[in-house]
Amino acid sequence: MNTILDKDFVKTNNTYKTKTLTTIIWATILLIGIIFRIIDWPGYNTLQIIGASGLIAYNLSGFIRLKGKNMLNNIMSLLSIVWIIYIISGIFFNDGHPLNFYGLIMHFTIFIIFLLFTNY
Repeated sequence: MNTILDKDFVKTNNTYKTKTLTTIIWATILLIGIIFRIIDWPGYNTLQIIGASGLIAYNLSGFIRLKGKNMLNNIMSLLSIVWIIYIISGIFFNDGHPLNFYGLIMHFTIFIIFLLFTNY
């Protein structure tokens, strides 16, 4: 039985493309966290950290795996790198906004866990 995460990348006519459903799932979790933040409901930090970590891990592992052959994955990987720079600059230069140091540790711990369980 094939599930969504069994075969992340599909080879068609000597070109590689990512399955966009997995990216959509991670982006949906991230967007729900952003909506929770706008509405000021509790739990938005957790949803944003899990969604962003999963999205970044999936896209960067795809970038490493595909060696830059897919344009959508390249764009998402670039946005992931910008998000990481934004978080790290917020820690060191913006008094802990958007995340403090403990949020950064949790973000990268979840990122490493998701990165390790992504098939290479």
